[in-house]
Amino acid sequence: FIAVILIIVFAAAMVWNYVKRRETAFIIIGLGLIVLAAGWIMHFFNLPVNPGLLALVALGLVAVYLAYLSLRFWKKVYLYILLFVVGSFAFVESSEYVFNDVLQPHQQMRIKVTLGMEQDLRGSGYHVGQSKIAIGSGGMSGKGFLNGTQTKLKYVPEQDTDFIFCTIGEEWGFIGSTIILLLFAVFIL
Repeated sequence: FIAVILIIVFAAAMVWNYVKRRETAFIIIGLGLIVLAAGWIMHFFNLPVNPGLLALVALGLVAVYLAYLSLRFWKKVYLYILLFVVGSFAFVESSEYVFNDVLQPHQQMRIKVTLGMEQDLRGSGYHVGQSKIAIGSGGMSGKGFLNGTQTKLKYVPEQDTDFIFCTIGEEWGFIGSTIILLLFAVFIL
């Protein structure tokens, strides 16, 4: 049953490609000769040969080649998809190695605290905890320009570099923070 389906698919692909371009027939004949030569070599060295399986393999190879010819236009799209999949797989597989073997222990702790994997409010998580308090105290409309309590009383160290967004969130609130994020999106796009 599979052989019948494969023959029908092969015939349809061959007719479709023959109508499009005529040089495909020479390649199909070449693939057929290669499969015949492989069968003859297997027979010559007394290897077990199943002619039906050999015919199915030949038809399958030709059908795959014809599908490749018909999809040549989409080759770049498939290449980009393949690169994305391989890159994603490489990132996932290498992230554990980078986290455990490349990063220093204090860097690992910062990442764990930032992602909420550990709570260390007096040590590595102090900045994150105080910045959350500052953003939350800003409310919907904020406390006003230069009126932030957490930021002006230096509860958030490095607020002018690493934690600048908590200053905006406390002084301008949710509305101002949303406007800033939208402006960043407009500049990026």
